[in-house]
This record gives sequence, C-alpha cells and structure tokens, in this order.
Amino acid sequence: MKCFTNAALTMFAGLIAVGGAALPAQAGQSTLADSQPTRSAHAAATGGGVPAPANQGTQYLLNNSDYVRGWGDDGVKGQVKNFTNKTIVVHDRLCGKVREIAPGQRVVFYADADLSGYAKCDAGDGARLEISEKGSQMKVSQFWLSDSWVGRPDAVFDGPHGVQNVRKAMSVNEAHHEHAGSHKFWIKRESDSWKEKYDNWNTADWVAFSIHVDSI
Repeated sequence: MKCFTNAALTMFAGLIAVGGAALPAQAGQSTLADSQPTRSAHAAATGGGVPAPANQGTQYLLNNSDYVRGWGDDGVKGQVKNFTNKTIVVHDRLCGKVREIAPGQRVVFYADADLSGYAKCDAGDGARLEISEKGSQMKVSQFWLSDSWVGRPDAVFDGPHGVQNVRKAMSVNEAHHEHAGSHKFWIKRESDSWKEKYDNWNTADWVAFSIHVDSI
C-alpha cells in the first residue's frame, strides 16, 4: 500500500477545494448585467464607490431656445450623469448648445429635433448628444436618441475606434453598457413617469433616457 506524505495530501485536498469553488472571471470579461449600472455594482461589492450626483449639481440643456418656443408632441428627455473624476462636455449637436459638467454633477436635456434623415434610427424626433472630456474634443462619443413616430424608441451609440451599437425599439427599463476604448457608458430607458422641471403637457409623454458616464 502506497503512503502519501502530509504535504501531498494537503496539495490534493487543495485541488479538490478549487474544483468546487467559483473561479474569478478572466481578464476582459464583464461580470455586470446590462441592467446593472457600473457604479452601483461597484458600490454593492465594496461598500463604497462614487455617490450619485446630487440634484444641486444639475444643469439644463434645452433645444428650444431656453423655453422661448413650445415643444412638439414627440421628443426625448433625460439626464447625463458624470461619475468620472474629470469635467465632461455634453454637446447637443442639433441645436449647438454645450454644457460643461463637473465630476458628480449631471445635465438634464430636452430635445425634439427631426432625426428622420439618420438611417440608423427609425423616423422620429429626439437628440444627438456628443460627450467628451473637456479639452479633448477629438475623442468623442455620441448618442442618437429617437422618439420614433411609429413603435418604440431607438438609441444609437457611436464611439471612438469605429464602435457602433444600435438599440432598436427599446422597452421601458431596458439598459445597456456601451464601451469604446476608454469611453464607458451605461444607458437606460426610464419609466414613462420620469419628470423634470421643464415638463409640460407636450413633454409629459416624451421618452426618457439616463446616461451614466463611467469613464472618458
């Protein structure tokens, strides 16, 4: 009968234990579900993380000449939250307005521009938002957000390095992570009950989106 040393038995027991344990995810593999925002997941795992931006750090980006004219029946609204430690620039390319958003702050947007000429979106009204780090406007990500005239809304992400993701007919509470190089975002279609200070009888039923900027 063969005898095993204590060291050999210890090593054998360790191999059995590893076989029954959950191994960590390999490098480059995300363990986050699309429905789970990156920062919230980090906070849940570590007990910390970057806090959600406070409402007192809110700016507004309105595409109707700062509420001089009324809005149409179709459009998009929502918020872009800056979870990075850098100042970001949010640019509504279809009305030309720009907002600089400090770390921990957010911008609330309303837009009803005609997006019917952009083939990736179904015909509808909405916004074309560009997001970049302040001082680095050559590296830009953009979101086309469309309240489709027929059917559910679309969201198209165009990022650096030729990355493009087309999210057609998004459902309420549907969410996705969008990554392109150092640019990392999380986008969610909010409930139809999402409201902000500039809502009126036209905008009350507009499609609402939240975009988290996790890295830029």
